[in-house]
Amino acid sequence: MSWWLAIALGYLIACYIGWIVAFRAGYMDGGRTRMLAAMRGQRPGIYWFGMAVAMVVTGPLFPIAVAHDVWIYWRQRRASQKFWRKLRRTHREVLLEPMHPANFPDAAQTHIERCSPVLLRLGFVPAGTYLLKPEPFPIYSQCLLSREGETSADVSLIGELPTVSFVSILKNGHVLETGCCTATLPAKHLTAINRSGRFTVQMLTPQDDEDHLVQAYHRHLALLAELEQRFAFGTLHLTLDQVPAIKRYENAVYGEVLFALGKKDNRPQPSQCPAGTAKRISLP
Repeated sequence: MSWWLAIALGYLIACYIGWIVAFRAGYMDGGRTRMLAAMRGQRPGIYWFGMAVAMVVTGPLFPIAVAHDVWIYWRQRRASQKFWRKLRRTHREVLLEPMHPANFPDAAQTHIERCSPVLLRLGFVPAGTYLLKPEPFPIYSQCLLSREGETSADVSLIGELPTVSFVSILKNGHVLETGCCTATLPAKHLTAINRSGRFTVQMLTPQDDEDHLVQAYHRHLALLAELEQRFAFGTLHLTLDQVPAIKRYENAVYGEVLFALGKKDNRPQPSQCPAGTAKRISLP
């Protein structure tokens, strides 16, 4: 037997084996597989004859079929990646749709029940429960405001990720956010945001003990005092009905910073800074 004939024979054997394996693994779509299964039960002779003919005729073309399917899969995956990349690079305004916490997912309710008592003991007052954003991941939040009105707090479930954040706004419009979340931003990203001059963020790793939220709030106030000293402006002390305005302004400023850094493709709509009494905070 010549070498090219041996290669051709090996190729055919490999194709036939691949065809049989692919077919047995459910290569065909579900509807056609169910139809062939019914034929196999009712007319096994016709079924096996048809399979043999199909294997003989289409077997040598098996690599082409595999290449075609790989190409289709690659195109679909690439389109999916482009879609999600575009989704991540799109800034979205907060929706702030009022929602009863009973309509929150169980994980969001559990997170709120665990964190809210600590914040209430710190003097925070509930300001409502909202669906903050529906996309790209739903954000369910309980919003609160501190007793003095210098800090708003959110107990949120972002997708499946529980978070707590504290937000304050200086008289010059500078925003400070302290986030307690297991998924932190890269250090390079945080540094770029903090150098923007409009937004400062510090990320803390959440702990199981209840004192962690107390410590996080105190660290937030300590950094807020440093920013007051750096910019020579006091902090806005706001009222409970201004919490939605705080959320909209914080979201807009953060979006503008990310747009300036090239992280977002669309510039957010301007949001007016809430009006309030500006004064220096008193540290606990």
